[in-house]
Amino acid sequence: GVAADVERVLRELGPRGMRDVKQNLLDQLLMQLETLLLAALPSVEVGKVVEPLQVAIALAQLRCPVLSKRLAGMTALVDMIKYAHRRDYYVALYGDGPELERV
Repeated sequence: GVAADVERVLRELGPRGMRDVKQNLLDQLLMQLETLLLAALPSVEVGKVVEPLQVAIALAQLRCPVLSKRLAGMTALVDMIKYAHRRDYYVALYGDGPELERV
């Protein structure tokens, strides 16, 4: 599907190719993909597509030789971990319910 295609493109870009990809473009790509998927799928299913892409992008950035890209990748991973902890805490307290807003 879409996730596999994007991951393949990231692999083909390689660490050096990532340096030319603007962070703004990556953010817009993920936001637009999420918006499109939310129109057709339950949010849990959207997360199963978008979250692996977020991880793949962050890992690709970590392998980039440009320090700012590596920092962006690390920041993205930290933010995803924080979100996962908040989500787990919320579910432990209240069970499944309204979703938490992403940071």
